[in-house]
Amino acid sequence: MTEKITEVNKLCEKIEDLKKKTRIIEGNTYTTSEIAKRAMDKNLSKWNYRNSVLIILDAVLAINRNYLTFVKPRILRFKKNFGEIDTINKMIDLIKSKGINKFSEIIQYNDPTRIKLLLTVYKQFKSYMEKKGFDDDLEAMKNWAENFKLNRAKDDIILSIKGIGLSTVQYLRMLLGVDTMMPDRHIKAWIKESLKIDRIGKMTYIPLLEEVSKQSNVSCKMICELIWALKKPKNTRP
Repeated sequence: MTEKITEVNKLCEKIEDLKKKTRIIEGNTYTTSEIAKRAMDKNLSKWNYRNSVLIILDAVLAINRNYLTFVKPRILRFKKNFGEIDTINKMIDLIKSKGINKFSEIIQYNDPTRIKLLLTVYKQFKSYMEKKGFDDDLEAMKNWAENFKLNRAKDDIILSIKGIGLSTVQYLRMLLGVDTMMPDRHIKAWIKESLKIDRIGKMTYIPLLEEVSKQSNVSCKMICELIWALKKPKNTRP
């Protein structure tokens, strides 16, 4: 326990140092705090979903795909063309009525396996909602997100689905308002360098960073953006 407290305190100090670092991008000098804040502002809409259907659609489409060029256009198109599909039950009925292949065309994603995965996730959340006695999709999903336990992850209703990894689960939880992070090599490298250690697993560094966030009063999302700001290419606008 003492060792963990020391690690948390050390990383909190590193966060304060990180905020003050500067980068020269396109000839202009910015602090990592400025770069991170702008990145947070750009992504603000992504973290403010009020629709359970779109949250799940976003998370499943995002697996191994670029958010801005692939996921976002499909989310906006679906929202425009199927705005009335605003509950999990309606989405399940839509996919079943159209069929996997036709729904693939609607989403413009020619991968029936991904659509089957999408349907499975909707069904799992429907079962969770019914089992827990929730009347509202979003409330049920938020309850799942808030009660997810990393140390019991293998038994989770979503992570147990074949094709869903911890990154997707963590992303889903973030979309549902939980202040956490996805596994990330840059974050991992920063923690290893800061603590002067050779190895650390995602099951260790994710809860460690969550504790650092609480102690430093800096959100996990902001901590991640601060670290990524150091990696930002010089020719990329903040």
